Amino acid sequence: MRKFFSAFAIILGCVTAAWSSDPGARTTLRALHALTNAEAGSGIPVEFEGTVTYYDKSDVNLFVEDEGVAIYVQTDGGANLAPGDRVLVRGKIRASFRPEILGESVTVIGKAPLSVPAEADFDQMIRGDRDCMRVKVRATVASADIVAFGGQRSIYMGLRMDGGVIGATVFSTDATMTRDLQNSDVEITGVVSGKFDNKNQLTGILLEVNTLADIKILKRANYTLDSLPITPMDEVLAGYHVIDLSHRIRVRGTITYFEPGSVAVLQDGNKSIWITTRSEEPRHVGNLADATGLPDINGELLALTNGEIRDTGIATPVSPRPVSQAEMASGVYARNLVSIEGTVLAQVRQAAQDEYVLTPMARYSQPSITTRFWRTASSFRPCGRSPSAPASVSPASTWSTMVPIPSRSPRPLCPLASCCAALTTLRLSPCLPGAPCRT
Repeated sequence: MRKFFSAFAIILGCVTAAWSSDPGARTTLRALHALTNAEAGSGIPVEFEGTVTYYDKSDVNLFVEDEGVAIYVQTDGGANLAPGDRVLVRGKIRASFRPEILGESVTVIGKAPLSVPAEADFDQMIRGDRDCMRVKVRATVASADIVAFGGQRSIYMGLRMDGGVIGATVFSTDATMTRDLQNSDVEITGVVSGKFDNKNQLTGILLEVNTLADIKILKRANYTLDSLPITPMDEVLAGYHVIDLSHRIRVRGTITYFEPGSVAVLQDGNKSIWITTRSEEPRHVGNLADATGLPDINGELLALTNGEIRDTGIATPVSPRPVSQAEMASGVYARNLVSIEGTVLAQVRQAAQDEYVLTPMARYSQPSITTRFWRTASSFRPCGRSPSAPASVSPASTWSTMVPIPSRSPRPLCPLASCCAALTTLRLSPCLPGAPCRT
């Protein structure tokens, strides 16, 4: 499912009040486009007209536009919809990356010409300025492969643009076209979709392209696979050349994890960010901090690299959120401070780390910082940072504290810590609340 832009225009205060008294009120897409996520969270019923710009019948993705604005509609697959169809959409608005529509019905009421696609560059798309809109971009095709998306095979392209790399999909299984596209300069018309984490945060751009006719080759590659010389494997970096103009970003949040010389995690509300750093100066878990770094994606989640972290010394502790196994695996609380309870089924003492297998099924590990072993079948609550991906595929994550729970204690308090996951290996660091983290 793709997530995207929307909202509401007219007179904002009057619109919400009118919908409260008339739940099925007819409105316009431009009016919807002015709503905030907070307003969309109420699930107001809506009904509006628009023109289909993209529809994937093998999935639930529908994009419609009207009068220069566009929105994403989650609808049923298998419908008889095509670009240029004028439709009446009924459903409920909901919060997402930007407000979007949970469709209940989409009815074709006529035909309409598609709008002239807007020119778009990488910066406009990564900021969300062109979200859900029909655009035209110029790029170089870095890769083109036939892949399976849901129940349909399509061509997926990696596109290099001035500013960054984006993806694009087009309904086709033409293997000849994939060879023609490789390393060619192209002009592509499509709808700006996106790649999102489970917190609905934008982590990349994806263009949804209807047909191969929407791809125009401007300049074909001047070489083929067979014409390239064979390079020794240990010399491949000779072909590496990147110009990176990313600028340093500043964020603020509570330190929920810090591993000196390696990584820190800051959290602000339900938002959290992974920051790689070489700094080994002590930082206090639970303190407010400012951090700067270069924006990046780590494990398909937002991150900062080359980070510098300034501990303000102001205590703003984050309480770990109790979560279930399913909630942890969903990724909704990825890299947030959480706690989960379990029973120790097995444990292994190793030179560099200890491992614990819990029920419900989960495996945790920590640096070998203590000689104490938990009794098998004893219960405890590990507290820490939730993994960056669904548990079955998440990389090793980091913990700061494991807390034994006496068998007669119903719900003991869990101290501040930073990391946790299910069905994955986790590392525990000797970071304690109220004291600097040290190796």
